Amino acid sequence: MAETVRRLGLWNERADSEINLNFDHIWEVQKRLSQAAVAAGFSFAIPTRFFTRSTMTPACSAYPKADGTAIPPQTLSDTFDRDAADLARLGRTSQFPRNFTFLSALSFTIVLQATWEFLLISVYPALFNGGLAGLFYTYLWTFAGFSLVVSSLAEMASMAPTSGGQYHWVSESAPPRWQKLLSYITGWQATLAWQAGTASGSLLIGTIVQGLIGVNDPDYISQNWRGTLLIFAMVLVLCLTNVYGAGWLADVQIFLFMLHVVVFIVIIGCLWGLAEHRSGMAVFTEFYNGGGWQSTGVSVMIGQVSAIYGAIASDAAAHMAEEVKDASLAVPRAIVWTYLINGIMGLILILSFTFAIPNIEDSLNDTTGFPFLYVFRKAMPPGATTALTVGVLVLAMASNITFNVATSRQAFAFARDKGLPFSGWISKVHPTLRVPVNAILLTCAINLLLSLVNIGSAVALNAIISLTTGADLVHLSRYLTPDGVWEEQE
Repeated sequence: MAETVRRLGLWNERADSEINLNFDHIWEVQKRLSQAAVAAGFSFAIPTRFFTRSTMTPACSAYPKADGTAIPPQTLSDTFDRDAADLARLGRTSQFPRNFTFLSALSFTIVLQATWEFLLISVYPALFNGGLAGLFYTYLWTFAGFSLVVSSLAEMASMAPTSGGQYHWVSESAPPRWQKLLSYITGWQATLAWQAGTASGSLLIGTIVQGLIGVNDPDYISQNWRGTLLIFAMVLVLCLTNVYGAGWLADVQIFLFMLHVVVFIVIIGCLWGLAEHRSGMAVFTEFYNGGGWQSTGVSVMIGQVSAIYGAIASDAAAHMAEEVKDASLAVPRAIVWTYLINGIMGLILILSFTFAIPNIEDSLNDTTGFPFLYVFRKAMPPGATTALTVGVLVLAMASNITFNVATSRQAFAFARDKGLPFSGWISKVHPTLRVPVNAILLTCAINLLLSLVNIGSAVALNAIISLTTGADLVHLSRYLTPDGVWEEQE
């Protein structure tokens, strides 16, 4: 930074050799840096938070665009002006009310990611391919590996707080000749991942309801078509809530976050206090190759899908950036803190759950199809099992609702940049509701279509979860390296 300022002729020598930027020159610094970027062949603008907040004072009366011209004067006396300036620099204007504060955005993302809930629900693949030890170790290295991705995503969200997220950041970072292609590919990967994620959440909820019915009625026969009807009901709730309930969505997130914590504490307490516990040797050293793969290592890697499923989606805050106050600060902080809070809760859940499983094969062969229901039934009476499962179900539904919100915003942004078919229709914002109704309807329609697979295939749940994590891994893997990975080639 110091070398850049010195070259621009804005260095002010001091006795202690520290940088002392005149606040009146901040706009000039940004203008010259933007012009230098354009001259070098790049089309992105310098982020407004290139400087820390301490230097962003009302003395700065305007922001430069990438071509060096000024955006109409903005004062930085309040958050709204900073957010408007951020969007204007990115060539966008605000179309949504900014109802989310940092705390509500953090709560929104924590509830959406729902790490411990979806680890509990989707633990079957990891137990079947990996066993107790496989589940534990895959979660550890997934959490460590994804932390690099999350850090990079948060950094880019601070520089370009837009609902487009990854495809926009790729466009800003890639060499000019690859800009459009790489951004387009990334946009489609993100769209597929988010749409499949919404569908997988609905599938899980429908099958959990059937499993809960089976706990209370041993004669109940779970059938795929019944689960699909439950999915349809969930999609109807998603549609109505996200179209007509957007105004109060931000207000309920803190309550849902508190519920997320309370139910977690109750479940952990029951697993610690009521379940019979296995030995540490069994938990940390016993692997299980239920799929019959050629080696235990291959089996464990295949079972890692459960850990990945619980680790994704902390970047949801980025897709809500245009509805968050002070987005360039609040969004990256929400991304990082969501990952840390949910990640620690997930680790505690994994340890508590693996010690409480009496028998792996019995849990995998349970008639409900969910090992966690088997563990609950073994540790607690039917009434307590039902109550805890309802708590998990409510949180899973809340996660699916918020997931649908983020998915629709991502689709809206990609359509706004002409990345999807029928972009003009998808990117419309309702004039009174002030939500992208068409993008919400599209997301719900895709959800319904994917759920139809469940009627004919018993493995549809694992297939859609794999589609979600696979698309996510491909489009997130490019963020394992620092933002400077793309360099202009001569």
